Amino acid sequence: MFSLERAVLGLAYSLHGDVTTGLDHLRRATEQEDSPWQNLFLQHGYALAEERSQATQLIRKLEAMAAQRYICAYEIGQAYAFMENQDDAFRWLDTALDERSDCKVFIEVEPWMDCLRADHRYEGVVKRLYNQPSCELQAPKEWRLRVVPTG
Repeated sequence: MFSLERAVLGLAYSLHGDVTTGLDHLRRATEQEDSPWQNLFLQHGYALAEERSQATQLIRKLEAMAAQRYICAYEIGQAYAFMENQDDAFRWLDTALDERSDCKVFIEVEPWMDCLRADHRYEGVVKRLYNQPSCELQAPKEWRLRVVPTG
């Protein structure tokens, strides 16, 4: 089994209440590939298992990775949301908006963001998300659509 598949399977087990099996898969996925995604999923598993010290260590590891290379700020905010640490979650979500992180579009549908929705800052984040200018691409004037008959 590939590490990403194993990590998703582990997260699914954890979300459905079987944190022992979930953590087993999540740990094995991280052993296969020590990437930000696997660490993020493992952090979620630890948070769901209420193993806060391990979950916090993985957030620190992700933050250290983010200082060296690009790690989606939204994902780090999501990790803090999993821990119900609203202040740090909103701090990273603001960074995600500043960086125009592509994964921020999931904020309204991901269930682990539920703990943030009652906070007055959540509405501001969503409003800011929808008010960001899009990257509209315009075709150069010399491009023309040509219909070529077939047959």
